[in-house]
This record gives sequence, structure tokens and C-alpha cells, in this order.
Amino acid sequence: MSDVATVGDAVARLELPETGEMLLLLNGDMAFWQTELSDGDVVTLVPAMSGG
Repeated sequence: MSDVATVGDAVARLELPETGEMLLLLNGDMAFWQTELSDGDVVTLVPAMSGG
């Protein structure tokens, strides 16, 4: 088992309600749940939007 935290670990710690899909960014670039974090990283959550 790895001691490295991931984007998914960070999001889980926020205990956000399940609201559907979201775009994950790490330091402004697209990320995935399993993307590993480093000291000083910035995770941004962008909710999915639809409309027209």
C-alpha cells in the first residue's frame, strides 16, 4: 500500500455530497482520481454543467 496521497484521497476528505460528475484539475491541468499529489499542489473541482 502506497503512502502517497491522490486527488481522490483529497476529495474524499472534503466529504462533499454526491452531486454528479466533476472535472478534476491539479495545478491547472486535467487530473484523475488516482493522480498522485505532491507538497504545494492545488486541486480544483469544477462541477459539470449543461445547458444551451
